Amino acid sequence: MAPLSVTLALAVLLSAVPAISAQEARDVDAVLAAIEAIELPSYDRDRRDEEGYRDEYFAQRALVDAERDALAGELFALEPGHADLLQLLPARWGRLLGEQTDAAVSEMDAVITGYASAPLVNLAYYWKGRAAMPGRDAEAMAHATGAFRRAFPEDEQGARMLSDLASLYAEEPERAVATYNALIEAYPEYRSIGYMRGKVRQIEQLGQPFELAFDDATTGRRVDLAELRGKLVVVDFWATWCGPCVAEMPHMQELYAEFAPQGVEFVGVSLDSSKADGGLDKLKAYVAEHEIPWPQYYQGFGWEGEFSTSWGINSIPALFVVDRDGSLVSVKARGQLEILLPELLGRAE
Repeated sequence: MAPLSVTLALAVLLSAVPAISAQEARDVDAVLAAIEAIELPSYDRDRRDEEGYRDEYFAQRALVDAERDALAGELFALEPGHADLLQLLPARWGRLLGEQTDAAVSEMDAVITGYASAPLVNLAYYWKGRAAMPGRDAEAMAHATGAFRRAFPEDEQGARMLSDLASLYAEEPERAVATYNALIEAYPEYRSIGYMRGKVRQIEQLGQPFELAFDDATTGRRVDLAELRGKLVVVDFWATWCGPCVAEMPHMQELYAEFAPQGVEFVGVSLDSSKADGGLDKLKAYVAEHEIPWPQYYQGFGWEGEFSTSWGINSIPALFVVDRDGSLVSVKARGQLEILLPELLGRAE
């Protein structure tokens, strides 16, 4: 017989999914078969430009997700410790966050209360922390992170939670650095530890000299930012495979055309793949086809590029700005160049 806490957990979880009548009651195998039988709607690329098609597709997808979420609740009621729930319930919680956050958190609390050591509790703690992200509630995130780390001190999900927490301290750099450093100390083998050190570097190096020297991937010309003193420099971390990077490139070209005559240089830092995978050829072809006039630093290691990693670049496009004295003045310049560049140019006059 399930303990009272488990019974309460089931009640909370099932309150958000359709009830099943006695005639419709299924055993675990039947529920798993129903989950297995679910097919995601296929996206017809030939119809992507058709008016209303995207809405139609996502409406169909929402129905399928709702069906899977309901079955997750049914499976939880039948066999709370089933291994498949480790994927099914977090997927459900992820969809609930932002729209039905309170309901999702209630489910997580029910799981935490009902299962003292089950692997699902681990995920419930983690997703409870994620629940604080949409509202950027740093205190709630800090509380959830602390609870998780006390319950699972060796689990690397704690590193992810600390990283998320640090990102909420955008206006409190000292707290952000302290949080990243706590992560680095507690999880030295964390797979993204290099990026975390880079995040600290972004904060601590603001106002300090920014150094970069390389051979332009397209011309072979040596480029050294030390020789660009007296000019503002925009450093664009990007890749030809990055959809948002490519989408924003025409605007970047417009900004270059406007500000280059006023003493602004642009430099690209490519996160394209290795030469063996065609990364360099793709970069050269894109630059030539789209007539990108500024130099490109090709690292050749995708996300693992030493320079970009050392600066904590784990999302692109990312834009830095270096002032006329060669000091780093912004690591969050994406979408801000129209404001930053005139301001910095005016300040230097």
